[in-house]
Amino acid sequence: MRHDVTAVWAPTQEQLFSNQKSFEEKALYYHDMNPEKATEFLTQYSMEWADRIVREAWKLGDHLWTRYDEKF
Repeated sequence: MRHDVTAVWAPTQEQLFSNQKSFEEKALYYHDMNPEKATEFLTQYSMEWADRIVREAWKLGDHLWTRYDEKF
């Protein structure tokens, strides 16, 4: 099962880590210009990723249940 989990989460983690520097730079830029804009940016980014992760977790759960249901 761990291979199925890794196949889903590894690309997501790689994307988050590879975008981290540019994301932080953009957040700091917004903060310097307008702290409220930075708050909006950070909130939107966090909510988008949270929604995406929850959707992926549900799909993964369904996949694992279907694939391994008879093997427990």
